[in-house]
Amino acid sequence: MKNILPFSIFESDDEEDYKPKGFKFSESDIRDRIYYLTDIGFSIDDDKIDSYYMDNDGNKQSLIKAEKAVYFLKLTKKLESKLKYRSVNTGWSGSKSYYYLNNSQELLEIAEEIASFSAHFDEVYHNLTYNSDTIEVSFYIYSNIEDDVKRSEKESIIEYKAKSKIVDAIYNFRKKFIDTKLGLTKKFKDEARENKLGESTTGFYGGNEFLIMPFNIEGLTKSVINNNFRRIEKILSSSHWDIPSKFHEIEFRIITEDDINKLNTQIKNATEDKLKERYLGLYGVILTLKYKDWYENIKKDWEENFEEYTSRRGYYY
Repeated sequence: MKNILPFSIFESDDEEDYKPKGFKFSESDIRDRIYYLTDIGFSIDDDKIDSYYMDNDGNKQSLIKAEKAVYFLKLTKKLESKLKYRSVNTGWSGSKSYYYLNNSQELLEIAEEIASFSAHFDEVYHNLTYNSDTIEVSFYIYSNIEDDVKRSEKESIIEYKAKSKIVDAIYNFRKKFIDTKLGLTKKFKDEARENKLGESTTGFYGGNEFLIMPFNIEGLTKSVINNNFRRIEKILSSSHWDIPSKFHEIEFRIITEDDINKLNTQIKNATEDKLKERYLGLYGVILTLKYKDWYENIKKDWEENFEEYTSRRGYYY
């Protein structure tokens, strides 16, 4: 769902028959047909393989704006002897060498294998090039992109953007606690960012709807505590700059059993006993989110303004 991402059609961490979004043919579909040419001495130039999406004018595009899915590949055959050539004057820019093959039977064989390979795909273009001691065959293999694929891709982008915006907002809010000027003091960060077992606690814990940032003030002086508590309250007062006010509530207080119960529902593989052992009775920034409402709000905004957002410079989908 991201970017026009070039990738080798012969590289995949997934199943052997992996088929990229929007492509009618998988890498194995192409690999199964390459033997028409490899059997007569051609080999694949791995660094020349490419794949991308394009519009009807031939311009590279994102999946949702494209009409064609394209594979490009080139094969090379090494010749036993060099071909004859002729240099042709091209004017002020110099000259160009043209190479000539005098083996009509070999040409016929190559043409037959190109035709056999191409017959397995809907739309194929090929080029045959003679060099001094090699013959190159390159292909563009096109397939139409179905509307359902583009529609699904658009939905995936919107979902990704909505979730990412929420994650980024919480991350940016969290960063305020470590700001060198307005955040927590070094001593407080070094000594208060541990749970009751002495384990490091550097961020928020929880899930989509309920998160806690714990602080352990045991052993700290009153002046350090009061100074940092004032800083924390100041950070909380500006939480709306990162998280819309109507989608969150935030407070700074002692963590209760009720908080532990809520936290337990948000963390996989957690137990109330373990959470109590680590956080119960500590101070904490308690962040309650209306996650579903926030998510739907962002999603709706993207649905209504998708064309505008995706046409902006620097947008890579």
